[in-house]
Amino acid sequence: MRYAAALAATLAVEALVVAFLTRGRSRNRVVATSLALNLVTHPLAWLLVKEVRLPFLLVEAAVVAAEAGLYRVIERPPLWRAWLWSLAANGVTIALSYAW
Repeated sequence: MRYAAALAATLAVEALVVAFLTRGRSRNRVVATSLALNLVTHPLAWLLVKEVRLPFLLVEAAVVAAEAGLYRVIERPPLWRAWLWSLAANGVTIALSYAW
């Protein structure tokens, strides 16, 4: 898959997952945070996997941890919710990446 398509798919899928998991007035803000985080982590992950040749799942584990930490700092949810958003969103994206 080309980079632009992979980025677009990641942004769409992870935004939908986070939106599904978030209730109330904060939903739009959390989805915007998801988009912003992915605009930072996705190019780094792509570079590390495609160019540096680090193992895909190792890079994804680092992305999950980084995004969970950033959700916690930016959105200030309980720790479990930050991990839920990150694990669920990235988990769906990882699963779909194996389907493509």
